[in-house]
Amino acid sequence: MQNSFTIKSKSLDELYRIAEEEGIKVLSFNLPKNKAVTVNIGDDCYIGVDPAVFGREYEERVVLAHEMGHIATGGFYDTDCSQLQRDKIEHKAEKWAIHFLVPIKLLKEAIKNGVYTTSDLAEHFSVPVNYMEKVLKYYTEK
Repeated sequence: MQNSFTIKSKSLDELYRIAEEEGIKVLSFNLPKNKAVTVNIGDDCYIGVDPAVFGREYEERVVLAHEMGHIATGGFYDTDCSQLQRDKIEHKAEKWAIHFLVPIKLLKEAIKNGVYTTSDLAEHFSVPVNYMEKVLKYYTEK
């Protein structure tokens, strides 16, 4: 399933639908230490999310996209994994989520069409402002 997702919509429901179409089982339950986790068991991938921790839908979208990024990039780790390796895996998942939620082509198009401020861009792409700041930093340092 490496990088097989395509952008079809900005809604959270659409992300859940894409996950289902890709055979990813998304389960909701209480996660005391995380907002979400991704597990690979054999040929099956699972994402566990704790919907109680999200204040707004766009926060859950970002977290779900990040977890989908783990699956799309094959980035899984366990408790024995070194911090350096974890950081690399997390970076790959986050990079994938950024490209998925805010593709550079659509970002350039939005700016060209007058959406300039970080908060306006965040609203345009339905992501939190702090996430849009991360997106802009990623693309400008790339």
